Amino acid sequence: MKIENNAIVLGQRYDSGNAKEFEESLTSALEQVKDHLEKNGKLVLDAKKMEYISSAGLRVLLSLRKQVPNIEIINVSRDVLDILQLTGFDTMFKVKRALREITVDESTEIGHGLSSRVFRIDRDTIVKIYEKKVPFEKIEQEVANAKTAFLFGIQTIISYDLVTWKDRFGTVFELVDAEVLSSYLNKHPDQFDEYKEKYKKMLKQSHSTEVDDTFTDVKVLWCKWADMLSRWISDEDVARIKRMISLVPDTKTFIHSDIHANNVMVKDGELVLIDMADIGRGHNIFDIGPLCFHYHYLEIANREMADNLIVLKKDLRGKMYNMLLEEYIDEPDPEKHEKIARIYDAFGQLRCGMLAVKHSQMDEDKKGFFVNLMIEKLLPQIDEIIDLIPQYLK
Repeated sequence: MKIENNAIVLGQRYDSGNAKEFEESLTSALEQVKDHLEKNGKLVLDAKKMEYISSAGLRVLLSLRKQVPNIEIINVSRDVLDILQLTGFDTMFKVKRALREITVDESTEIGHGLSSRVFRIDRDTIVKIYEKKVPFEKIEQEVANAKTAFLFGIQTIISYDLVTWKDRFGTVFELVDAEVLSSYLNKHPDQFDEYKEKYKKMLKQSHSTEVDDTFTDVKVLWCKWADMLSRWISDEDVARIKRMISLVPDTKTFIHSDIHANNVMVKDGELVLIDMADIGRGHNIFDIGPLCFHYHYLEIANREMADNLIVLKKDLRGKMYNMLLEEYIDEPDPEKHEKIARIYDAFGQLRCGMLAVKHSQMDEDKKGFFVNLMIEKLLPQIDEIIDLIPQYLK
């Protein structure tokens, strides 16, 4: 048996004829990965070559499990997966099926973000391809998040397959003739008012949907990102940022965390959400603040980057920003309205810096740009924002 990336690569077929040899080979291979096993506490078996395993082969795996309780079997074919599921072995071992390989070389790109690009494979199918530094576990979590959100009535879609393209992972969706909202509005600016209302309705429905504790407290997530900013700012400034986050009122309503127009699809005239990696529960400011950044502050700081990242045209971004302030700041007093707007904008400025820690695959120049923009815009006023939050944010 070969050892590849500290995983034991299994053979093509195991049955009563070679079960004894299988057991001896595993024993020998186990000795070769002993140091890695002691360090990580998990044994990985790579089944990429395996086409069949009989009950005799399964008994060898059971015997191995008595020696090593934590075993993961990866790259399992559909046929072998059927055997493991029928025998209940998928409940005793962590099993990961082999991913289908696809190509997007001839496909049309219909959207992109900092961590992924979206391609149309055919009329019925789109695929979201992640940057190669995005870990597979995070992608699996995003798929699971989408299923959970869907069950709570959130307008989203669920991936039906995980795939690979070159050295990247992807998720596949069935979306007939669907298009990213930002691209759609760029092509059909005459329909902006209609889709602005649909977008506003989707935001309001999301922010009025109560969810349970299976959803991450977004304040905890943002505080985690704040800690990671210590690479660029002082511990004192990190503490002030976390103080600002902690003062936001607690709620148990759905938060997407990145609900801009590149993460919304138009399908049959309706809007559905994609990119569910960081969903959670909390105050709407954790959605609306970042939208203030995407539709307003990035534009002020760097027009070229705003055009590339947001896609939505400049004049439409401005209209979106104004809609958010009108819809979410229900305060007739001009002075109070201005102070509440400052709080929302401050969370947009904070989200700007957090892009540098949220997207590990981003190049260092971009990380520096986003963090410096946060330092320039947020930190000089953060103590005042901290004082305003308890008074004006409801």
